[in-house]
Amino acid sequence: MRNYIDQISRTKLVKMISNHLHLPIVLIFLAMGIYYRIIHLDLQSLWYDELFSVLASQKSSLIEFFEIYSKETNPPLHGLLLFNWFLIFGNSPIVARSLSVVFGISSLIFLFYSALKTADFVQKKTFFISTIFLSVSFGAVYYSQEARPYSLMIFLTLPITIYYCNFWKKILLKQSISIYSFSLFLFLSLLLSYTHYFGFLFSLHIFALLGLLSLWFRSKRNIFIIFFGILLLVFLFLPEIYKIVNLLPQSQKISWIPKPNPTIYYEFFNYVFFINRLSNPWIIFVILTILFLYNMKRDGVKIEKININFYIPISILLLTLLFLLSTFFYSLKNPIITGRNLLVLAFPLIYASSFIIAYPARELDSKTVRN
Repeated sequence: MRNYIDQISRTKLVKMISNHLHLPIVLIFLAMGIYYRIIHLDLQSLWYDELFSVLASQKSSLIEFFEIYSKETNPPLHGLLLFNWFLIFGNSPIVARSLSVVFGISSLIFLFYSALKTADFVQKKTFFISTIFLSVSFGAVYYSQEARPYSLMIFLTLPITIYYCNFWKKILLKQSISIYSFSLFLFLSLLLSYTHYFGFLFSLHIFALLGLLSLWFRSKRNIFIIFFGILLLVFLFLPEIYKIVNLLPQSQKISWIPKPNPTIYYEFFNYVFFINRLSNPWIIFVILTILFLYNMKRDGVKIEKININFYIPISILLLTLLFLLSTFFYSLKNPIITGRNLLVLAFPLIYASSFIIAYPARELDSKTVRN
């Protein structure tokens, strides 16, 4: 009897360790991601684009600041935040880059917290795997150490992408989108738009796809909410639309951008999925991820129906294809595509990839596991 009890105790201990093995793995990558975003901030001097951000944000008044940005091709949100950042912490190169560090680290913490908070098994795994990917994603790390808007842009795409996928599920289930959730979504989309003009294009594509899906399912309330949101977003972004239409095509600041070619897209995918500065990185990454995937159990958590969850990667694939196609055709006349501008798609691709990994064949059911 004693041996039987000891065996049961050992089995429970092994199961408990197995169920929580994913946490130290994710925490290792989280710590690694934070480390890479902090280390060597002062290794190189500020380059041309960073110098513009710093000089514009060092102005003595907001009137001078907005006067400069009235002729700048990028929206002013990052510069405005940097302006106030300098007022608090001073204006050294490290301070200038540290704002991007804050947004880079916040992105990782947001994903990790979302994983801990959600009760859905597949979503929990998706957030954890997304944390791993984003922690060591080359582009996310690199632009977390640069005094430019790209780290803020990536950070804002996190909640926007999650809202977008949740709204897809709502529409497919013929449920109404919450006014509160949509208001937050609209506000974040406006912030993203004022961070970078690719953020505005990204937001327009999201609203367009949600609107078309609502039309297809004849959801009158959702159609009204989404199209009202599009109109409000465009209205609130009108000052910058003038610059996009009139200043951007004629600006010498983007005259260096080539017409679309495979190198640009290779650069972008390298930014997203390259594992930065590790010895034999893919071997380490694959081993740890496999351990993570096969040791995370689903005891006591809910699994949503596959016919709904399965549309998450499909919704992101459609968004990515539509965005790449529209910017490609526009760039044939007025080139605007660069690897760093396409980083607005970085988290959506990471999220979709993580979801596909998190949904192995053995989970393709619609059962609910209860305590």
